[in-house]
Amino acid sequence: MRKLTLVSVQTVALVASLLAATVSWAHTTEGDAKFGTQITLPGIINDVAVDELRRLVYAANFTAGRVDVVSMDTQQRISSFPTSPQPAATSGIAISPNRQWLVATSHPVTSGVPQQSSVTVVNLNDTSDRRHFAFTVQPLSVAFQANNKAVIITQTDLREFDPVDGSAKVLFTFENGVGSVILPIAPPTLPRSIVEANISSSADGRWVFGITPEFVFSYRVMNPVGLLRLRLTSSLVNAPVFNQVSGSPDGSHFMAGQLLLSNDLQVIADTPEADGTGTDFVGGTGFNPVTGELYASFGSFNDIIAGGDDNHPRRGIMQVLDNENLLVSSRVRLTERILGRIQPSGDGTYSYAVSESGLLYLPVSDLGGLPQLEVNAADRNLFFEFNFCSQFPITKTLRIESPEGSESAAFSLTTDAFRSSDRPGVLFEPHDGFTPADVQVTVDPGALGPVQGTNAIEIRIETNAVNVAQTALVITNVRDVDQKGTLHPVPGHLIQVLGDKFRDRFYVLDDLNFKVLVFDSNTMTQIAEFKTGNSPTWMTLSNDTAYLIVANSRGEHVSIIELNQLKSFGYAYMPWRLIGTGQYPYMLATDASRTILAARGGTGSKLHWLSLPARVLSTPETLGIFTNSFGSELAFATSANGDYVLIAESSGNVHLYETASKRIIISRSGLGSISGAIGAGSDFYMAGQFLLNASLVPLGQFDDATVNQQSSGFTIAEDGTGLRSIRPTSAVDTGVLQRIDPRDPTRVIGATRLAEPPPARNPGVNFSSTLSTLRDGRIVSTSSAGIVELPAAFDSGLGNPRVEAITNGADFSPNSATGGLISIFGDRFATTSAQASATPLPTELNGACVSANGQILPLLYVGPNQINAQLKYGLQGNTAVQVHTTDGISDIFVKDVRATAPAIFGVSGPSNTRFPAIFREDNTLATLSNPIRTN
Repeated sequence: MRKLTLVSVQTVALVASLLAATVSWAHTTEGDAKFGTQITLPGIINDVAVDELRRLVYAANFTAGRVDVVSMDTQQRISSFPTSPQPAATSGIAISPNRQWLVATSHPVTSGVPQQSSVTVVNLNDTSDRRHFAFTVQPLSVAFQANNKAVIITQTDLREFDPVDGSAKVLFTFENGVGSVILPIAPPTLPRSIVEANISSSADGRWVFGITPEFVFSYRVMNPVGLLRLRLTSSLVNAPVFNQVSGSPDGSHFMAGQLLLSNDLQVIADTPEADGTGTDFVGGTGFNPVTGELYASFGSFNDIIAGGDDNHPRRGIMQVLDNENLLVSSRVRLTERILGRIQPSGDGTYSYAVSESGLLYLPVSDLGGLPQLEVNAADRNLFFEFNFCSQFPITKTLRIESPEGSESAAFSLTTDAFRSSDRPGVLFEPHDGFTPADVQVTVDPGALGPVQGTNAIEIRIETNAVNVAQTALVITNVRDVDQKGTLHPVPGHLIQVLGDKFRDRFYVLDDLNFKVLVFDSNTMTQIAEFKTGNSPTWMTLSNDTAYLIVANSRGEHVSIIELNQLKSFGYAYMPWRLIGTGQYPYMLATDASRTILAARGGTGSKLHWLSLPARVLSTPETLGIFTNSFGSELAFATSANGDYVLIAESSGNVHLYETASKRIIISRSGLGSISGAIGAGSDFYMAGQFLLNASLVPLGQFDDATVNQQSSGFTIAEDGTGLRSIRPTSAVDTGVLQRIDPRDPTRVIGATRLAEPPPARNPGVNFSSTLSTLRDGRIVSTSSAGIVELPAAFDSGLGNPRVEAITNGADFSPNSATGGLISIFGDRFATTSAQASATPLPTELNGACVSANGQILPLLYVGPNQINAQLKYGLQGNTAVQVHTTDGISDIFVKDVRATAPAIFGVSGPSNTRFPAIFREDNTLATLSNPIRTN
């Protein structure tokens, strides 16, 4: 017998937004289709076991103190039997691998005369053969090993139990015990609030996993004695939100509540799907033994009472999650909420789950017989790009389909598009029907209103499908001629871009789909993608550029990609046993010798060093005279030579780490809240809206907030100037790229509007890195709809156009009328001349256009100093006119437009004398010396 002492470890908690990187799902209206057959069992079920040999299901009826037997053929209860000769609650059940024995644990009622705890063994070959074995301590949960012996967790220990003769031996003793509530207890109280321990085994029976309020554990079954690994829940960043475990088929990992842990108790992923709200959290998990997929349901008991929104309706949702990072691949709407274990069959074709009414039968293989709906993956971000100068409707195809083999689903599509008139901005044809269907989506930019920039419009899907489709968006970009960059649409939420200075590649981090995307910078095409951990936040290249490292903010590891062969290099885990507590890495940088990462847990963050290729993480106790202790969110910026690293905390503290001495040599406070881009120039640092010199003394501050902007990215251009990208915080607008004077970083040399604004930051994430320089000098920025590519000389050109006068187009008089022709005089309109050659007249000519009160005017001629255009009918009174060119937009010139302004076209004759534009039959001008005579 091995005795363990539980040592208290400082409790930690993760401060992070639950919405940071979860996959978004469509706003759908609940239809007729539901998944799952309710099996009503009087009482409250706490556990379930499936006997495929006899086609029976056994349900541990906690409050009734019995096991209910359900037929798989009828999905009805056919019998029951008590699990204790005395009043008790049935806390757990399990079936032996040889299908001969069912073992049930009972929670005694100690009212009046204390009752004896017991374990019941049922011979499934002869169910009348039931034996009760007394225990001196309360048995709480049971699972079976491969050798057909059970493992039982009690209030004080872990025991091996032989169902043949009822003998038991203690494997390990828990000195501090396992919490459990003494019965009776005042109603209503759910079983999880009474029995606080749960265990489960892997499909092969070689591993047993468990959870208690104080610790989680894994037990490796070996002869003569197994190996127990134990971890205090106080050492986890987030404790499990409910006390149920599920083992993976091969025992390499297991679920404890919302946490995916390895069998050596490292947190692989901590899903934000489980919000943890409510005092009586309900939900359950189970692994498909064939595919390895995880079935899970998360939600609180309060949600059941109060109802839910369309994404989480009252009847419940079952998620299918990736077994490596808990990315949700699909959601299925259930007939009711799951309250406990999900137990799949051996072939993975069906499952039984503990539910509100009793059990829920989930025939996964029959999902194809129910209506399902999916939006084609390539169409989930349906992108429409409009030229501000030429706004004509565009139509694209939205493919709505059903997964292969599933039944057709009905659908109806609507959207809350902007309207500038009575016509809608988005039209669907057809707007309803049945899958599969090709829907023609037409976007009318004129109906979206006088907007520029990018707007994401959610497609609302009303359907009778049993599944919840991922969100489909109509993304519109109204681009003016002066907005720079080529947009390459890429689906996802692209939070970071990183150029490779030694390869013709760049890397993009997608925190929506938990991926790193690899692009060829010559062709601007994606050449590879790699799975990351849950909720990735940052990436960096190793100092030898051989590896790309990704921080996963909801797991105890970083993902590593080997770049020379372009393949996954696995993970590097935080050594929680050495640190003494859990840490989730979320920020990375590389100095001259190593990779630095910041990880958080509890009240703040610590710095750690990562050595590659060894994948060894170490944690310094001190950083010179300072402790290794920081706020809950910080960011890094490395100097060009790698000798120094800026550490900026969102709270306003800044520090400078020196690589050579491995210490912090400067530490300052008092900047106030810092957020946005982080970067380093030749002898200055950029920390959000603040500029700091090499000694971290403030040089200046950008007025981002006062103009409804926030910084997003920073990089050094090929010519040594700094580039700073800005995104608008207003609903719809354009992004801006600022060029910073390296001699005076507080001075903005110029600002250029981008084709697309940088993406919005996730709530609770203060820092961003959405801009990078490629090795050939080009600039790339992530955006709301993809990647914007810009040349190195993106801001070269004539400069903003200037309007000096607007006249009548006929006689150049100051009077102009609605619908009439005008001439605009000024400079920097174009470098060459061009005129319209056909009707209808174009609205863009020679890279220029003219707007009057937001309406785009037809053009006849565009030259360097003159534009001839036609006013729209209906324009009258003071009219705001602007000239738009590829190099900028003119100031507003206010022109008084009258109802009428008659004029005769004139031309210059001899001695610059003006004559009416009258020509003879031989095309010569009629003048005094060349008069028109009557016949």
